[in-house]
Amino acid sequence: MVYRNNMKNPNSEKKPTSPETDSSSYFGIDSPFFVRRIAQKDQHVFWIEWTDGKVMEYRLSDLQRNCPCIRCKERAMICDIDVQASCIKSVGRYALKVDFTSGCSRGIYTFSFLRKLCVC
Repeated sequence: MVYRNNMKNPNSEKKPTSPETDSSSYFGIDSPFFVRRIAQKDQHVFWIEWTDGKVMEYRLSDLQRNCPCIRCKERAMICDIDVQASCIKSVGRYALKVDFTSGCSRGIYTFSFLRKLCVC
């Protein structure tokens, strides 16, 4: 699995200060934390360390089963338990795009979605 990080450090840029664009809505998350690190645990699992110190693991098959694309939401998703990722890319500063080795790879997984998905 390859992770391509083209995200900029959110702490290095000036954050919006107006009430209509507070940092939580600007970064597409529900609270003021960001992704600190993303790493591969094995061929089927990766983890995210958030800036609040919480570390969450994500099994790729679970992620694919919860694909947020409209096509998958409209039909029952059958996933290979051993699905792998050929690449995980950042989408701006708010999401990840996973290229799975099989099945649907259309979904964009926002950080708020990922944070809510893991029950840790």
